[in-house]
Amino acid sequence: MVAVKRMVNAWAYPCAWAFIILFFSVLPGSNLPSFPVGNLDKIAHFVEFAVLAALIMRTNRLRNISAGRSIVFTLILGAGYGILMELIQRFVPGRNADLYDAVFNTAGVVIGIAIGIAIRGVKSSWRK
Repeated sequence: MVAVKRMVNAWAYPCAWAFIILFFSVLPGSNLPSFPVGNLDKIAHFVEFAVLAALIMRTNRLRNISAGRSIVFTLILGAGYGILMELIQRFVPGRNADLYDAVFNTAGVVIGIAIGIAIRGVKSSWRK
């Protein structure tokens, strides 16, 4: 029971952040603010997925997953979620699936992984 509670607690932050991303991804285009600066939306995509990846890295560390597996898992999960969000937007009124958004989502994941490693380092508590 304690292990299940630990697992739920470890995943609470990344799941909450993923839900926030989902919420804003399915808002109809008419409900979104327009950005006066050209590519500000790309920066938003980059930042939101960098945060998601850093949170997943934290969760993996708390679960005592090796650094290598954590990096691969985070890359697959984060990039996959970013691509999925773009595909979902294809069916949202006023939105479209944008390849460049998916690229910025994935780039954010890569930087989020680097941030996750830099913040916590490859701790000796991570299995080898």
